[in-house]
Amino acid sequence: MRRKLSGIGVMFVVILTTMLGFFAQPAGAVGMDDKSVYVGSGVPYTYYPAVNDKYIRFDVYTEGEVRIRAITDGKSAKYDSGSSTDYYIYDQNLYMIFYRRNSNHQTQIASIDETITLSSGTYYFYQLPYWTQRECQSWGDDCVSRVTIDYPTPAASPRITKISTGNKKAWVYWNKIPNATSYRVYVEQNGIRREFKTTQTKFLVTGMTNGVKANYYVKAVVGKLTTQKNTAYSTPRNGVKPKLTVTSGKCHIAWNKYTGATQYKVVMVDENNKILAERVTKGTAFDWNGLKKGMKRGFYIVPFVNGDYIPFGRSYAEDKANIVHFTAK
Repeated sequence: MRRKLSGIGVMFVVILTTMLGFFAQPAGAVGMDDKSVYVGSGVPYTYYPAVNDKYIRFDVYTEGEVRIRAITDGKSAKYDSGSSTDYYIYDQNLYMIFYRRNSNHQTQIASIDETITLSSGTYYFYQLPYWTQRECQSWGDDCVSRVTIDYPTPAASPRITKISTGNKKAWVYWNKIPNATSYRVYVEQNGIRREFKTTQTKFLVTGMTNGVKANYYVKAVVGKLTTQKNTAYSTPRNGVKPKLTVTSGKCHIAWNKYTGATQYKVVMVDENNKILAERVTKGTAFDWNGLKKGMKRGFYIVPFVNGDYIPFGRSYAEDKANIVHFTAK
């Protein structure tokens, strides 16, 4: 049966959460009088002996096993014998979900080493001195407790593996993060940051400015939003506009080299821009033969850069402007 914290307990949670944020330090130096509580990767939080109702807050970012280890040494404040230690964990709704009572402080050190499975959320660890006949209200001055809580660490943010930069747009690709339910894609250009949501591991960013460097980073939602910014950069640029020379039954298509391209896709469309056929070449010119007189056709060029055809095509006005139409002779 879960037990709810009292109103006073809730007040102490709020007070302690504020205090923890104030006293948290990098791993290394410990807190007041070397009496400290360690949470996670050696990050110390000051623990005050002889003061009751102090909670340790910790956040679980993805469901998994949490190991609680506590060693408490010293006497309670009011009694000379028979005192033990009660250990609790409360969930984010301040209901008790874990309880253990361990050891007579006068004969041995009180300790626990428990592994429990917790879902993502905020939790509070609490320990209380206890006497065999009635509750003791405070710790003795010689009490020292060291607690280690090992729990699933925050997931790392994705790293962008490729940016396929097009004409006022870019495909952004990143690595998959285990247990991620969705991703946030951030693009900063011209001093403006935009945010997009997706469940895929790639996203097409549109509405960009050609010739202006942009930076991109992606975060994952794994219970909570990851925090790291693994930034990558690219500069959108105009597409490839071919020059056509039409002769009897043939069209000679030529274009300027696109920096970084290792090959090109030559795409033929009808007068309504519907794709009819494609050819691939490593050069910057191509002869398309077998055209019947009076045919209305068009061509556009798609460069292949960094393992992918960049997002030029027929979906956006800026790319349609690079489709050149003609009538076969």
